[in-house]
Amino acid sequence: IFLNLPHFRFVLPPTWDECKALRSSKSLGRIRSKENALARELDASLDLVELRSHAEWQAYAERIESLVDQSWQSQLFGQRFRVAQVQGSAEAGHLRGFLLMAGKQAVAFTLYYYGDETLISGILAYDRRFGKHSPGTVLFIKTLQHLYANDPPKYLDFGEGDADYKR
Repeated sequence: IFLNLPHFRFVLPPTWDECKALRSSKSLGRIRSKENALARELDASLDLVELRSHAEWQAYAERIESLVDQSWQSQLFGQRFRVAQVQGSAEAGHLRGFLLMAGKQAVAFTLYYYGDETLISGILAYDRRFGKHSPGTVLFIKTLQHLYANDPPKYLDFGEGDADYKR
């Protein structure tokens, strides 16, 4: 934990509709437009894949690692991610991964640590060729919608730092 940096931890509303209401209809419309444009450019529907089990992580390991290796974080900071590094946490149920797929192509990936009803943001990576369509934002909204439908956490923790997306 870094001193003098804000920490962003949110109590999530109890329903998806209440969560969506935190964004303006104009903002949600822009996200839908970006999602539709991304799907058109890739000529495929966009599907969310949740990763929990060892088999699920292994099935997508190469695609996830390739996305992270090509991310701006990896290029700038040398950040590397290997599925094998987190396998123990995944098997213990402390890890949730979400992958945005267009057919067989991985477009964006996010990893969250999970415990005490809290989803803690870990890694976000996306195919930079599609950056103009905000694939990370599209993935985030699809992930939230999925969580609310299946297993909503009580808290969402973006960690330290003052990036705009944390607000």
